[in-house]
Amino acid sequence: MSHDEHVGNAARLAVGYIERAQNESTGGWRYQPGDAGDTSVFGWQIMALKSAQLAELPVNSIIFDNAQRWLHSVAKGEHLGSTPTNPISKSRPP
Repeated sequence: MSHDEHVGNAARLAVGYIERAQNESTGGWRYQPGDAGDTSVFGWQIMALKSAQLAELPVNSIIFDNAQRWLHSVAKGEHLGSTPTNPISKSRPP
């Protein structure tokens, strides 16, 4: 197996892990697979999946649909352009 095949296989495994780690009910990601969601972790996962798509690796489109649902659930502000870093934290201001 060539170096490129090893890298491709590793990238496909990483995509699969990210897909499985998404919280099924909220659509978010956090520090442990299946956790509800955190904006910073969420952003890195989306960037990784979009990069995979640009590299022509398969990414399940439902993952992006779920991610959009999570963003809508945490969006705040007049134009819904603000999101808390940790929307489930009890220490954040109202």
